[in-house]
Order: sequence, then C-alpha cells, then structure tokens
Amino acid sequence: VGSHDEPEGSKGITKLMSYIFNEADNINGISSEDRAQSIKELTRSASRYTSHDLFSITYEFGRDHLRAMLQIEADRMHLLNITDSSIVRSKQKLKGSREDVYGEGTFQELKLLDTAQKGRNHPYAYSDFGDISQIDTLSVPAIKAFQEKYFNPNNAVLVIVGDISPMQTAGLVHELFSGIENKSSVPIDPDFIDSQPPHILHRDKEAFGEDGDGAYGSYIKTMIDIPSYRNPDMLILKHLIDILKYDT
Repeated sequence: VGSHDEPEGSKGITKLMSYIFNEADNINGISSEDRAQSIKELTRSASRYTSHDLFSITYEFGRDHLRAMLQIEADRMHLLNITDSSIVRSKQKLKGSREDVYGEGTFQELKLLDTAQKGRNHPYAYSDFGDISQIDTLSVPAIKAFQEKYFNPNNAVLVIVGDISPMQTAGLVHELFSGIENKSSVPIDPDFIDSQPPHILHRDKEAFGEDGDGAYGSYIKTMIDIPSYRNPDMLILKHLIDILKYDT
C-alpha cells in the first residue's frame, strides 16, 4: 500500500501509519515501549519506508531471533490498538520529523508542480508525504478503515534473506501468519491512465522565477508509466534496481 491508494481527504495516511505502527500499543497488553525495546535488543538495524506504492519495514538481525521478530510483526499486523492518543503522538512526531516538508517552502512548490503536471486526480499527484491539512483531520475510524483494507496478509510480501532453512522458515511463517484474518480482498489498483504520454518535466518559471535560482537548482524529471508494486514483476525489478543503484 502506498500514497497512490489514498482517497481524497486522506493524503498522507500511509506515512502517518508508519508512525502509528510505532506509537500504538497491542491489544494483547504489549505496550509500544516494550515492543520498541524488544526490537532494539533483537536487531542490528531497523527502518521504515513509504512511497507511492509501498509501506515496508526492514530489519537486520541474527537468525536465532527469526521467530521473535516474525512474532512481533504478526502481532502488529492484527493486534494494533489504534487510539486517539496514539494518533496524536504519531501526528506530532510526523510533523517534527520533517519541518522542511510540512512547513512552507520549496518542497511545497515542487509538490504543487507535480500535482499540476500529472493532474490532481492522478494516483501519483501527491507524494507519500501527503497534505498536512488532510493529515490533521484523520481520525480513528478513518485510519482503522484504511488499516483493515490494506494491512492484511493477502496484501503483504515477506522477504527473508540469510542462512536459513527454507522449509522450516515457511512452516514458521505459516504458523504465525496463517491465523490472521484477511479483513478485505486484495485491493484493486487505482486507475493509472493518464491523458499525458510519458514526458519530461522542466522547471516551472512561475514557481521558481525567471532567473532559475532556487534551493534545488535546475532539474529535469522524466516520468514514465510502469506497473504498480501489486504486479509481481515489480518486486523482482525493485531488487534489481537496488543492486544496480547501491550494489546491495
């Protein structure tokens, strides 16, 4: 799930969910603080990522901790207790994390450029940072509805890399995740059809001025149509892109 799935009025809900995943307790009595401490003790590194297409959490840890880490994420997938207080804390941390994004400035001008070029109703018109005025209005019912629609086993991909037994690991994944209810069918991608063909976007004179001076300097953005990440081929392409870009 990513920002391309967000309905009008909820732009930024995926990014906010990445903070709620940390701030909300579990309904089985495990607090967000206890969960965070367990992750810190079990992992070497942990990161969250959102984009137009993806919400992902990545860990690096020793194979002896595989069950414990899978249990944490299985519990979080269906036992997260989203409350008013956890939403308030998440919004505060989201805003504080990127004042350059959620304040006034060049980033907002770039976002408006994207919206104008792609069309306001295009799924990629907004970045995954969303719109702070819409994020501020998000409430428990709206966030829970979004969670139940997209955060299900049938809309998730689990990637495990390391010195493990594939058969034993598959059995462990089945044990921990198969009992989680899918509260929605696999979502259908939004309409990506755009009246504009693949094109190149140049700096906009009205937003940046005739002299071309600006914090981001001159730039050219190429936009092409590609499948969404619900297309299995894109998962493989993403790994290939990472290898070619980062040699990882």
